[in-house]
Amino acid sequence: MIPIQEQRDHRRMKVDSDVTLQLADRSVAGTCVDLSATGMSVAVAEPFDEEALLVLHMAGGLPSLPPFEAQARVKRCEPVDEGFRLALEFAQD
Repeated sequence: MIPIQEQRDHRRMKVDSDVTLQLADRSVAGTCVDLSATGMSVAVAEPFDEEALLVLHMAGGLPSLPPFEAQARVKRCEPVDEGFRLALEFAQD
């Protein structure tokens, strides 16, 4: 039997990169934990409302790699020891 985390449509890549989440009323710094074709997991210090729409910004890391920017929707916000873990889904709208 395949473990549930391995049944995803898209593979997740482990990432440890700073990300900025921009909401209408605030900007929050976080750390991208992993990234896939349809979303990402982000560690943050404060909670977010589920279904909140935000814009995320992540530096490219190399001079030849452009920064990454996308709209995303908060699908889950779970407390963890050091803050909160967000499950973000890239928005199509």
